[in-house]
Amino acid sequence: MIGERLLTFLKLNLTDLDYTEEYGCAFVPLMFIPHDVLIDALPRLRQAIIPDGFIFLAVYSNPADPITSALNELQTVISGGDNWSEEELAKLLKDNGFTLEIDITPGMPVSIYRAKLNFA
Repeated sequence: MIGERLLTFLKLNLTDLDYTEEYGCAFVPLMFIPHDVLIDALPRLRQAIIPDGFIFLAVYSNPADPITSALNELQTVISGGDNWSEEELAKLLKDNGFTLEIDITPGMPVSIYRAKLNFA
């Protein structure tokens, strides 16, 4: 639709996000986000996403090859992020009102998970 905002880039710290039901989805590159920042930001992301909206979370894939897996984990730490297991991420998201649904990029160097906001 003409005049409707389709994409918005925000240059701010996730913990400074202060919107209410403004966005249909958000992209969160976990490889660059420290553990504590993500924990502090998830309630703000929940508030900013419209009912039944999504967040997409990117992580470096954890392939079966142990050397590549170790290098991906090292790259995440160097980039400022944390290495989350899928189980840890699912629990953290659930505790903040999201359901981790699916890895939408299996087999890629970067995995992108989709999590839906559970709106009650």
